[in-house]
Amino acid sequence: MITKAPDADTLAVGWELELIDPKRNHRKFYRLVVAGSTVVTNYGRIGQSGSFRVAQFDSVTEARDKVVDTTRAKELKGYTGSIEPVRFTVPDQLITHCVRGDSLARAELINQFLNAC
Repeated sequence: MITKAPDADTLAVGWELELIDPKRNHRKFYRLVVAGSTVVTNYGRIGQSGSFRVAQFDSVTEARDKVVDTTRAKELKGYTGSIEPVRFTVPDQLITHCVRGDSLARAELINQFLNAC
């Protein structure tokens, strides 16, 4: 049986999409971070901290498929990539806190993604 150390890190991938349409007063961002089977999204108006959503999936493949579908749906609405996919590592404990609903942990995860860019 393989066990991870309590302070182990997980590889994460994050990217950002934007929708800017002055005619419709749209200045939106949509960030996605996939860490293992957990997906954290951060979305809102550019210049604001936005809202967060966390989803836990049964497998890494299921999480990946969900974010691919979400990204495609956003692109169909006019969103474009503003930050290309970036790989970085995050502490497992941070992911656990995100899943448990810790809003500070969610913000920290997004900040780690933005700092990795």
